[in-house]
Amino acid sequence: MHLVSPDTGIQLGFLVPGHQSQPPFLHALMGREGYVISFEVADAAKAYSQVKTFNLPVVLELKEEQWGQLHFMVKDPSGIHIDVVEHIESVE
Repeated sequence: MHLVSPDTGIQLGFLVPGHQSQPPFLHALMGREGYVISFEVADAAKAYSQVKTFNLPVVLELKEEQWGQLHFMVKDPSGIHIDVVEHIESVE
């Protein structure tokens, strides 16, 4: 899966471990326990809806945090956790 910024073209790819289309040096798994990549988005609820449409593995349902985040987490094919975050007004 590749995520591509429509504004800058910056890409971030997530690979299925051992996939035949990748060179051997990309086949090894990295340590995935306790590892998370966070993406800031303008509308976490909309992103969450899209993720549900694609039937991606949601490991943390959409949640509003008291410190001013609305976020959810999915897991990529190799087990890396991806936190999709919208910054909102803090309720503290």
